[in-house]
Amino acid sequence: MKLICYLSNGFPSLKHTRRLTSVYLEAGADMVEIDIPCDDPFLEGPFIAERMRQALATTADYDEYLESLAQIRKTHPDGTFLLLVYERTVKKIGVKKFIAFCRQNRFFDIVLAGAKDERMKADFIENGLSISTFVRHHLPVEDLATIPSVNGFVYLQAKPKSDDPLPFPTIKGIIAHLRDEMEVDIPIYAGSGVRDEDDIRTIKEAGADAVFVGYTVLSLFDDKEALKKRIRSLKRATL
Repeated sequence: MKLICYLSNGFPSLKHTRRLTSVYLEAGADMVEIDIPCDDPFLEGPFIAERMRQALATTADYDEYLESLAQIRKTHPDGTFLLLVYERTVKKIGVKKFIAFCRQNRFFDIVLAGAKDERMKADFIENGLSISTFVRHHLPVEDLATIPSVNGFVYLQAKPKSDDPLPFPTIKGIIAHLRDEMEVDIPIYAGSGVRDEDDIRTIKEAGADAVFVGYTVLSLFDDKEALKKRIRSLKRATL
């Protein structure tokens, strides 16, 4: 199972993000998920939403984020990356401009959050990009309805919020439902709320194709050696 480590772009600075990308890859992350901060990250928890807010407070110029991502690709030509971007952010950047940037810099895997614009999704796919969709733990109908229109993977919320209904008692039951009843044939990656090795082993046993970790690595952003050690330990749990 693949380990995907989340990286807050622009927090505490774009330069720091570029440095952390190297740390993540050197420590053994199979893929690095890098966000482009959004001014309304309604699908994020308070921790990541606050980091996006702080990043945008430092620079709200999306050209600077794109340039920094281009530098990351230049430094890591063989790195595997996933961009998290909200639909509203793509519209601010410009759909054609964003697609051209992704193609030029070989960022082909996109989580398009809050996506409702079917024309935008079709444009991404027609231009060779793989877009994925976020499905919350309680499987709301509006989330499930997005699956047929994407060609990447299902980003499944691994743990529910305290007030969410529970259609299945375990993530294994959710994945089995998506595979067997919903006939989802694209990869299923699980994340959001994954904190430790036990969580990762549970997700692996449930049949997910990859696992995302966020807070558990993001909280070590200022301790390079501790961050490397943590990623290595998390990676061992996927094997």
